[in-house]
Amino acid sequence: MPSARATTVIDAPVDTVFAFVDDWTNAPKYTQDLLTWEPAGAKTQGLGSTFHATMKMGPTTQESTLEITRHEPGVVLGWEPRAGFSQRGAYTFAAQGQRTEVTFEIEFDLPGGLAGRLLGKTLEPAAKMNVTKTLKNLKAQVEAGGTGG
Repeated sequence: MPSARATTVIDAPVDTVFAFVDDWTNAPKYTQDLLTWEPAGAKTQGLGSTFHATMKMGPTTQESTLEITRHEPGVVLGWEPRAGFSQRGAYTFAAQGQRTEVTFEIEFDLPGGLAGRLLGKTLEPAAKMNVTKTLKNLKAQVEAGGTGG
């Protein structure tokens, strides 16, 4: 199963960083190659909220419906697929005084066999680059004073 992970430190308190990530309207501002991120139901925050996402993945565009399955303020925000392209991921947060260490990890399922392995070899480097760029964008947004809501 292809995956990618990166970590950065943001010059802002953990509550500020978590609130920024937890606000669904901010996701397109920092998530590399996220084309759309819209609520799939009335609930837009916390456990059980769902979102329709469209992402550019290498040479393809993939659509998913994702559900927030891990939501502990200041600690973790994670999701699982409910329909479409199967990708799961999480942001984890660790306070470092007035700074925050953020780790972003994602993994995705591909079709089996040779085709899936070849596609994985193509998509995994792009996913690793996107995870790193997403954290760079998040750091820039939060440190520039971006606020949730």
